[in-house]
Amino acid sequence: MERKEHRFNEATRALLAAVTGIPEDLLGRVSVRHRRYNWLHAPWYPASEGGGGLTVGDRIHVTPTHDPATLGNDPERWLRWALLMAHEVGHVRQAQRFGFGTWGRSLFVLWATKNYIVSFFRNGRAAHAKAPFEVDADSGRKELRRWLEFSGGCRADHPVVAWLIANDVPAMERWVASSHASLASRKPAD
Repeated sequence: MERKEHRFNEATRALLAAVTGIPEDLLGRVSVRHRRYNWLHAPWYPASEGGGGLTVGDRIHVTPTHDPATLGNDPERWLRWALLMAHEVGHVRQAQRFGFGTWGRSLFVLWATKNYIVSFFRNGRAAHAKAPFEVDADSGRKELRRWLEFSGGCRADHPVVAWLIANDVPAMERWVASSHASLASRKPAD
């Protein structure tokens, strides 16, 4: 029997908490589901367009490309998945203020829809990319990319990807601690 939802492993929670600032306990409640488990079967756009996820409260619905059940041990797919999750958990943080019950998820969807409509009138076809709440959520993906680039490149053969696959928590925690300290020392003075 196929699992309906997947939870982040501990190494993933450690990484996402570090690059997004979202507490690990909140990341622990997030479920990642194939898009067939929401009544709209969204998201509809192909993952090749840079997306592949739709967050509703603490549930992230993904295209088949990003379904955790099918990632296997493919480092390329894991890297793309991790970058997507770093974005999508930003929406989980945004949704937290509405609550994660049925009513809270519904309010979040209404809030997001309103934000897309406003962005459409301001930005036209660039509505998604320029919507302020999307820009905010994408800060996690940008930060993960920055950390990877700083320590060897945003590539599938980066050790972080292997640690995600193997759920190697001690290695991930060591890397997070050393990367955080190194990056903090390189930030320009205010």
